[in-house]
Amino acid sequence: SDLGGAAGGMASIRNIAFQFLVVGAYAFVVATVQTSCVEVAATRATLAFRKQWFAALLRQDAAFFDVHDVSGLASTVGASANKVRRGLGRKFGEGVQFGTTFVGGIIYAFYVSWRVALVVIGVLPFVSISAIAVMKINQSQTARATKAYSSAGGVAYQAVASIRTVLSLNSLPIFIKEYTAATMEAYRSAVSPLWKQGFVNGTMLGSFILLYAILTLYGSHLLYKDIRATGCDASAGVPGVDDCGETGSSVFGAMLGAAFAAQGVSQVANCIEAVTAARTVCATALVPIQRTLGAPEQEIVIA
Repeated sequence: SDLGGAAGGMASIRNIAFQFLVVGAYAFVVATVQTSCVEVAATRATLAFRKQWFAALLRQDAAFFDVHDVSGLASTVGASANKVRRGLGRKFGEGVQFGTTFVGGIIYAFYVSWRVALVVIGVLPFVSISAIAVMKINQSQTARATKAYSSAGGVAYQAVASIRTVLSLNSLPIFIKEYTAATMEAYRSAVSPLWKQGFVNGTMLGSFILLYAILTLYGSHLLYKDIRATGCDASAGVPGVDDCGETGSSVFGAMLGAAFAAQGVSQVANCIEAVTAARTVCATALVPIQRTLGAPEQEIVIA
């Protein structure tokens, strides 16, 4: 009988393993189709974006180039287009995917144990604040880096385009000094917010750990209280014994739903960062695209 019970247990485990294999194969196929579709759409949109931006630069009058450095703009078109493709491509699809995971995890947690899910709702604002702070820091860092590298690209373009004049006037040290200053500005703008970014990322990770700790302690408290008061069965597997209001599987299911929701929030923050970077560079491109000829020109500062 013991061997028969063990064989039956192994059969159940085998069935669960096959079910996971099917789910994994389905997820692999769906993820492949999702990534392929969004990448193709993003590549086509980026190509149209490059053409429209370049055509807008060519039709500008002299007043526009009195304010904007044409060499700097030319050097940022390619890098900015890559950021747009990244924001509209795989990262955008992952944002939708992980956003759905977050909502589904919260709904499942409420379904299996509403009391544990309420605790999750109480901790999630701390996770959300950390995610928003990461997005804000990355957005400002992207704007500063784009401006700094545009200046460095302008210096390099001027030196290469007029290389004969530069060599004849022995002006190489001057251009090297200007390029070094421009790249150092980009370096400082990239390094200065790193301690803030590290602190905020650490806060987000700490909020996840706090969430898991609270769920574990509160779920254990609910099980202990029910067993102590009624002598119920927390495993819901003992014949003849009433099940507890909160079973071990329901508490674990709520914790699992909260864990998936928390992981989804962390990944959504990265996706929002990519989309925000794409929006930042689009703001630069919209200046010449939306400008009408003869309009007064002024420098656009992106915060």
